[in-house]
Amino acid sequence: MDVDVDEMDSPSMFAGHMQSPELPRVRKLFPETWLWINETIRYTGDTTMSVKVPDTITKWVATAFAVNNKTGLGLSPSPANVEVFMPFFISLQLPYSVIRGEEVIIQANIFNYLPYEAEVLIILEKNEGWNNTVTLFKDSNIVREKFKARIGRKFKIPAGGVAPAYFPVEPLVTGDLKVNMSAWTSTGISDGVIKYLKVEPEGTENEFNQPVLISLGTPQNPENGGLFREDVDISFPPNTVKGSRRIRASVFGDIMGPSINGIENLLKMPYGCGEQNMLNFAPNIFVQKYLAATNKLTPDLESKIKDYTIKGYQREMTYQHSNTGGFSAFGDSDKSATTWLTSFVIKSFAQASRFITIDDDSVLRAVQFVIDQQNPDGSFREPGRVLHKEMQGGSAAGERSLTAFVLIALKEATVFNGVQEVAQRAIDKATMYLEGQITPAQNNLYELALLGYALEMAKSPKVDDILSILQSKAQTEGGMKYWKKPVTAEKKWKSWAPVKDRPKAVDVETTAYVLLIYALKGDKVNAIPIMRWIAAQRNPEGGFVSTQDTVVALQSLAEIASYLYSKTFNMRVRFDNVGTGTPFTKEFRITQDNALVFQFEEVPHDVQRLRISAEGSGIALAEVATFFNIEDDLQSAAFDANVTLEGETMNGFTVKVCTRWLKEGNAAMSIMDIGIPSGMQPDLDSLDTSMAPYYKRKEMGSRKLTIYLDEINALPQCVSVYMQTTDMVGEKQPSVIRIFDYYEPDNQVTTFYQSAKLASAGVCDVCGRECFCPDLEP
Repeated sequence: MDVDVDEMDSPSMFAGHMQSPELPRVRKLFPETWLWINETIRYTGDTTMSVKVPDTITKWVATAFAVNNKTGLGLSPSPANVEVFMPFFISLQLPYSVIRGEEVIIQANIFNYLPYEAEVLIILEKNEGWNNTVTLFKDSNIVREKFKARIGRKFKIPAGGVAPAYFPVEPLVTGDLKVNMSAWTSTGISDGVIKYLKVEPEGTENEFNQPVLISLGTPQNPENGGLFREDVDISFPPNTVKGSRRIRASVFGDIMGPSINGIENLLKMPYGCGEQNMLNFAPNIFVQKYLAATNKLTPDLESKIKDYTIKGYQREMTYQHSNTGGFSAFGDSDKSATTWLTSFVIKSFAQASRFITIDDDSVLRAVQFVIDQQNPDGSFREPGRVLHKEMQGGSAAGERSLTAFVLIALKEATVFNGVQEVAQRAIDKATMYLEGQITPAQNNLYELALLGYALEMAKSPKVDDILSILQSKAQTEGGMKYWKKPVTAEKKWKSWAPVKDRPKAVDVETTAYVLLIYALKGDKVNAIPIMRWIAAQRNPEGGFVSTQDTVVALQSLAEIASYLYSKTFNMRVRFDNVGTGTPFTKEFRITQDNALVFQFEEVPHDVQRLRISAEGSGIALAEVATFFNIEDDLQSAAFDANVTLEGETMNGFTVKVCTRWLKEGNAAMSIMDIGIPSGMQPDLDSLDTSMAPYYKRKEMGSRKLTIYLDEINALPQCVSVYMQTTDMVGEKQPSVIRIFDYYEPDNQVTTFYQSAKLASAGVCDVCGRECFCPDLEP
């Protein structure tokens, strides 16, 4: 439609003289979904709820269902509709996020459903976090102006019409920038909208964590007279993105505190398969069990954890095979269920059965599937694809580990009705098999620890022999004890290396299994040094490296932590800058009442050494976490990544990513994250995986497309997808592509891609005269 626009010589000139009437009511509540309410209805059969209607101009559709212990399930016969409408309003269109340094065009559509033509003034309020931009002809030259101002445009919009208004801005800072837009008609009708533009730093985010366990005045650690002191060094790569460096000092009065606080997001990784989904399930069980044992389970926490557990359970059931009852990473789309994942699910369901209702029949079917895989000698075979690298292949080591894993699951599953009778013979055969495999397994620490835990659950007298071997191979450091898989020397970091490197997932899992053995034995003396090491390996979210190590580590910590719980708790923890940089001091007080509260403080980013000192009594966990962005790959590549762009236009392009494994053997299940450029979306119908034989599934994130590959070997695998323009963003920054081994994420490669055409396209290329741009010719 045609819209008359009052042209301005310069927006910057217009901004200085602009006046507006009284501010309108501002709309800022825009949820994607509105109501999900659980109500108990009394004998009258009806209820009334008063709720605030969101600000979205739309039609809401409401449905309801009811459950009664006598009449069963009832559904509403038809949905109810609520329409939110205004005769004059603004619809603000923003990309999900942009990268600092890009130029984004904030688009507002003004709808006029008044019965007359409206003369409209629309205003974008000033924001110190961005520059307004404009391109002009001055003295026969094209000149770009940047300024900060309250800027507006005038329109005439016919009755029943809609008009767009465009405001080019260049974000200068990262974070959520307030976009405050208002519009008035000459007759006094108005609308206002506030939304937020998310601005991200350039490059890719990295994080490192240095947890420090503090134990004072406890029977297990009476040394140091109730005083503690330790220095933590802090380092950043020299080429970090400007303004991205961040340091966080934090404390918990409980070694399970970080995991309880971060239970929703223990790993910054996708959860799109049957095994990864267990990270949404299993940790909740250990947390709830620990909190119940230590009398810290409040009604709010119990409700929250139970909700997560039920959702994880419901989702996991979608991965059960309809024909055999076993589970696999991608459910019925896989050729076969797997013994390993089915055992993992059985074990977790058994542990959860004391907190939520688990369907016995589903578990019995899964148990029968596992039993059917037992060999005459008591070992178990794997008919499906195993994702966990330590249990891959047909080797004897893989067979022993798998058998130990199954034995653990079957012992746990005896809590279900009927399992003991069905599984006891298989349990006995597996126990006898493993007792004869200790000598062949003694040079594989992971296998040995797993065998030890399985045989301890089976009450085998052979466990002490295993512990003797494990103790002879343990590594000790600063009051900590752990087990580390021997690796061939390789240069992991290109130049800069963190002060404290991230652990390998297999080392965390191995050490956690040893801790579980001692926890079952009630041996606190041997358990505490192991607990110290595991507690010091957490990431900033409260998890560890990957799925299995996080699950087993949290289980082991929860078991031993309940033994160490003390009701007498009073501690002061202090952080001091004792190196160069801005002076910094922060003291935290931890008591029994706030032990589970996440207390933290942001530290000046130029601090290079923090001293952690504490006095009092109890066990606490202090952490120093560093975060930064970098436009390079810090580590040596484990994968090759070749990226090509085809058919580049202003409307989009096709990105093709080819990868292969660069080390010996092959990578197990791997993830390919393809970053999405600002103002674009992948056309999923165009996704071509014909050159990726191990492709399993895709997942859409807010700024990335995640591709799951069962395996990556030395042969190239390629994936391509068309990226189409959806929002107007100029001078596009590079987007990141990361490929990594899910079970050892440090086996990875990071690279960037950028469309030359769209990187050089400015505001006038993507928006034209609507963004105050002159014609190409003066």
